[in-house]
Amino acid sequence: MSLYRSPLEDVLRRAGAVMTRRDGRRVAAHFGSPAGELAVCARGVGLVDRSELGKLELRGYPEAIDQVLCQVADRQLEPGEVFHANGVAWCLASPDRLFALAEPSVFFELSEKLHDAAHRAPGVLLTDETEELAALALLGPAAPSVIAALGAWNLETIALPRPSFCGLSVEGLPAFLLEESAARSLLLVDREHAERLWDLLERVGQRFGLSCVGCEAAERFAMIERQLVQRRSRPALA
Repeated sequence: MSLYRSPLEDVLRRAGAVMTRRDGRRVAAHFGSPAGELAVCARGVGLVDRSELGKLELRGYPEAIDQVLCQVADRQLEPGEVFHANGVAWCLASPDRLFALAEPSVFFELSEKLHDAAHRAPGVLLTDETEELAALALLGPAAPSVIAALGAWNLETIALPRPSFCGLSVEGLPAFLLEESAARSLLLVDREHAERLWDLLERVGQRFGLSCVGCEAAERFAMIERQLVQRRSRPALA
């Protein structure tokens, strides 16, 4: 099996990325200073290539998609709703279109389960879009501002955080937007448009302090986010 190569690898290398291998994927570890990149995410916004994510798409009759989702994730979703569990983001784009975005470490197991469930549910088609879709993430408190500057929505009228998933057009580029929190956004785009979207995000994000970051800083940022959520969920001491 050949090593997965991101459609953005040439862009990452030109930007100074140090590449490494993770779970059968070649990813940008850092751009010179993981600590500095983490600081960028903490105070502004970091741009990271997440194209190594596994991306499965299910299309078909809404009833059949509901059946598969209930069987594999034990969950039902409304259009635009997102559900996270065990390294997978379940994103219902519309009643007849579902995406499952998975960390590489759990992708094979998820793929096996979804293929089995789809085989049992007539009227659905499951495809692996990992190679066809690029994934670009924005991490940090200024992530919503970058998305708003792209014209995706208005910061003054949107309530954050609000996990959601929707299709949109970014300067004529068809894409999907996954809003995971007030500090985390993910854009999915066809691989042939990946470089153009990356350049656009860099240009729009300049005024918000955007900088390229690698997976080491992104993983550390995710860990800090989880710790903050856990602290907020703890009951207050009497």
